[in-house]
Amino acid sequence: GTALVSDAQRRHGLSATACAALGRTLLGALLLGAFKGEDEVTQVTFSGRGPLGTVRAIATHDCRVRGYVGNPGLDLPLRPDGKLNVGEGIGRGTVSVVRSHPDWKAPYTGITQIRTGEVAEDLTHYLADSEQQAGAVGLGVQVRPGG
Repeated sequence: GTALVSDAQRRHGLSATACAALGRTLLGALLLGAFKGEDEVTQVTFSGRGPLGTVRAIATHDCRVRGYVGNPGLDLPLRPDGKLNVGEGIGRGTVSVVRSHPDWKAPYTGITQIRTGEVAEDLTHYLADSEQQAGAVGLGVQVRPGG
């Protein structure tokens, strides 16, 4: 995951907040897409009303992933606990997961409300609410000063 997030930060010129948001979403899409059928694609989109704009990642069953964040240069002040404020950056809105396969007539789309904007918690709620799968998702991206 380190090389993936570092590469995304370099390619997109991401601020620390945007890097954490996109990095978590990239890793979350990879986790949701893992162990799926051959040629299945999983797309995770955070459509929040926060200043980061849309955060999207698309992952394939064989662990290829790409993504983007609407406002890659946005950086927010740290939270009172010293952590990056990804939740405020994403804001409230919806998280959608679209699963598609060339053999399917139509893609499967699930949508739930963004509860925290911190990505992992929202994907946990998505799995429970939309796919009726119990579990927990934990994602972490550590951003060092200067990349």
